[in-house]
Amino acid sequence: MTSLTEQMEELQTQQAILAGKIKEAEERHIKDETNTLENLELTCEGIRHQIRKFKNKCNPIGSSGRTCQLIRLTTIGIFENLLDIIKKQDERIKALEDAN
Repeated sequence: MTSLTEQMEELQTQQAILAGKIKEAEERHIKDETNTLENLELTCEGIRHQIRKFKNKCNPIGSSGRTCQLIRLTTIGIFENLLDIIKKQDERIKALEDAN
């Protein structure tokens, strides 16, 4: 029979392992909540809004504001295409799940 101290140590190691697993599960859950289709749509809408309200007069050539605007203009098409692809894939997945 093992002594009480050995049993206590074993329980503490098991507790530490379980605490680590719980922490990983919580992090995974938070990550899953932040990586949603709605968040991607909101991001694209925010970029579109920033593109519309940009004023060239306030941002001379070579300024960081103009650089950010160029980045937005070049990446919005990519994000919108990805959003469309993800929406179609999501619809296909839902259709397959409903079929089963």
